[in-house]
Amino acid sequence: MGKKTLIIVITIIIIALIGGVIYGVLSAKNKKENPDESVVTLRPKNSGVVTVPKIEGNTELSEDRKDLLDENILKLIEINEKGSYAFNSKGYVLADENGELQYENLNNDDYANYKHNLIVIINILVDEDYTKVAIEQVQRFYYHYALSLASYDKETTIKKLKRCFPKQGTTQQNLVSNANIEFGIMSTDKFKAVFEPSLTVDDEIPKFSGVAPYVKNQITEVQEKICIYDIYISPTQSDYDGYLESFLHIIIDSFSKNEYTEDETILAQLVFATALFDKEYSPNYIEKIIKCIPKEGVTYDNLKNSVMSEFNTDISGNLFIINYLNGTSDFKELIKD
Repeated sequence: MGKKTLIIVITIIIIALIGGVIYGVLSAKNKKENPDESVVTLRPKNSGVVTVPKIEGNTELSEDRKDLLDENILKLIEINEKGSYAFNSKGYVLADENGELQYENLNNDDYANYKHNLIVIINILVDEDYTKVAIEQVQRFYYHYALSLASYDKETTIKKLKRCFPKQGTTQQNLVSNANIEFGIMSTDKFKAVFEPSLTVDDEIPKFSGVAPYVKNQITEVQEKICIYDIYISPTQSDYDGYLESFLHIIIDSFSKNEYTEDETILAQLVFATALFDKEYSPNYIEKIIKCIPKEGVTYDNLKNSVMSEFNTDISGNLFIINYLNGTSDFKELIKD
């Protein structure tokens, strides 16, 4: 081979190598930007939600099987489906115009199929003579690790669950081993939640003082003059940034529309501000306050009984209310002669 020919061959090889490198880089970049559509993923394309697929099967629980369904797990599912409270920029829970607290789903899980799947699994296990202990363990395991099971079809899921949980139930030591083998799941606390009764849970309801209400109507200047806010919130609380005044305006507007007197409207505000504002939020609070203050007149004893009945709150010894009803309160000055 001549010198000239050798140079040409070497040049061709160099060009080919450079081209190969460039092609490889571009291919890798393209693959990164446009991943292979055939790759199985638990996170659907263009979605922030990891979906737990529905397991087809019998979703009817007979009477003798209904008590096998863990009610606390169902409550957890309900709470997670609902999502988290929606907050404003100040950290207060938002309420809509009907007084209902607002939610936003910040969870990555889609809990829509959890209850459905648990019922299907319970029916399968009962038909195969699984004990109550084993069924309880399976339910807790499924609730906590459903996302790790989401990529398996029904037959595979059931088969693997059976290997992890024999008919009489399993032990922590065995589950640690089998869950890793069958599902690739490891637990730092050895699946403690699977072997302890599910905790009783309730949706945590904020206090009125932690809620930002939706004010539908602005009150008039005349109505504003009977608002107790400026007298109740002393100068030492000038930095107060809560929504008490908004609640008071809603009360004034509602009581005015229901043709209450100024005297009764001020009393309603006092009941709310001094006895209810630090209590658990109730979306129908206006309706309840109206029940506490009948138009035909109110006595302290009747008011005390009504507030206890409607809000489970004791106003015994509440001097703001006692003095107002006795006519010795500064708030009486708000009423026009």
